[in-house]
Amino acid sequence: MSSLSFFIMKSLLKTLSDDTPKNVDFDMDHLLRYNDIKDEITMILTTRPQSSILTDEQSMKFKLLNYGVDTETQHGILNTAKAMELIDRVQLALSTYYPLMKNIVVALDDIAETSFHFTISGDVCSKENLFHVEWSELTQKFRIE
Repeated sequence: MSSLSFFIMKSLLKTLSDDTPKNVDFDMDHLLRYNDIKDEITMILTTRPQSSILTDEQSMKFKLLNYGVDTETQHGILNTAKAMELIDRVQLALSTYYPLMKNIVVALDDIAETSFHFTISGDVCSKENLFHVEWSELTQKFRIE
């Protein structure tokens, strides 16, 4: 089994499993640790949608086919407008596919010729989380630092 398949399976199993008996109170904070949240965000950032169009009004079936972040932009030197377009897409994808995270803010930190850095912040179970992300124009990939 490839490591990507294992990662997807592990993430889905974490999401779908319910190993707590109904009569026992449990704390959601223990289930959602920083690395689990990071894994979910990584899945969204590293998956490419089937179609580049994602809107809030789409049906669930269409949204499932378009899970991920569309990174197709005009080729050339990375600039602020291109970085902001990708950041807007990340914000929309996170709010659509990770509704457990509230008050999501994606902010540009730094821009260079071939990469840019931004932060993702949001609340999960009333705890603030902050992730530093890099987009590389050379590899066309996001990386959570």
